[in-house]
Amino acid sequence: MRRLIISGACGRMGRWVADQSKAFNFDVVCGVDPSGDKYADFPIYKNFDDVPHKADVLIDFSLPAAFSALSKYIEENNIPSVLCATGYDESQENTVKLLSQKTAIFRSRNMSMGVFVLEQLSKYAKKLLNGYDIEIIEWHHNKKADSPSGTALSLYEAIKDDDNRLVMGRNESSGKREPKDIGMHSLRGGSVTGKHEISFFGEGESISISHNAENRGIFAQGALKAAGFLLNKPAGLYSMNDYFNDIKNA
Repeated sequence: MRRLIISGACGRMGRWVADQSKAFNFDVVCGVDPSGDKYADFPIYKNFDDVPHKADVLIDFSLPAAFSALSKYIEENNIPSVLCATGYDESQENTVKLLSQKTAIFRSRNMSMGVFVLEQLSKYAKKLLNGYDIEIIEWHHNKKADSPSGTALSLYEAIKDDDNRLVMGRNESSGKREPKDIGMHSLRGGSVTGKHEISFFGEGESISISHNAENRGIFAQGALKAAGFLLNKPAGLYSMNDYFNDIKNA
C-alpha cells in the first residue's frame, strides 16, 4: 500500500481524499490541519513540525495561508506533492516552480479531469470561431472565498491571445464591449459545488461549453490519480496535460 499525507486534512476536500484513498491503493499515514480534528483512524497533527511519519506522496487541499509551512516541509523532505489550493499569489507560484526543481510537483487549480477536457475544447473552439465574443461564467457555493475561481482564470489563460483583455464583470463604468474583450463573471450562492461555462457569441448564433461538478468527490479522485501518477517521476512541474499525455502514451 502506498503511503499518503493529507495537508488540509480536516477541510471538506481533505475528508473526501481520506474517504476515497483506499480505493486508489493509498494508506493515509497522517493528516496535517490546524484544527487537529480527529475523524478517522490516522493521526492528525496541527503543524508539519510534529509529523514523524514518512510517506511516498503528499496531497494538499489547504489554504494559501498555510503555504509557507507546507513548502518548507516539501523542501526538507523532498516529498512528491499534489498541490490543489486556489488563490496562490505570484510569489507562491514561483516557490512552487523552485520546489519542482528538487522533487516532483503536480500543480492544478482544479483537479477535475472533466475541467481539463473543457479547457481543451474551449481552445479548439476559439480557433474555429474567429472573431466571436467570449464570456466566461463560474458558479460556486456561498462559502467560497476567492473570486473569480482559479479554474475560471485557468480557462482564460488557456484561450487568451496577447491582444485579449480580461474584463471582470460589467457595470455602468464598463462601457461598450470591445472585440478583444473576454468577460468573466462570478456567481456565489447556496451549496453549488462548482460550474464553469464558456460561451462564444457570433452574428445570429452562440455556442456554450460547460462543466458541472456534482460533488467534491471528483476533485478528490483527480488528486489521488495525480498522486499515483507522481510516484517514481523525476523532479519537475507536472499538470493535467502531463497526466493525459502519460495515458495516451501508455
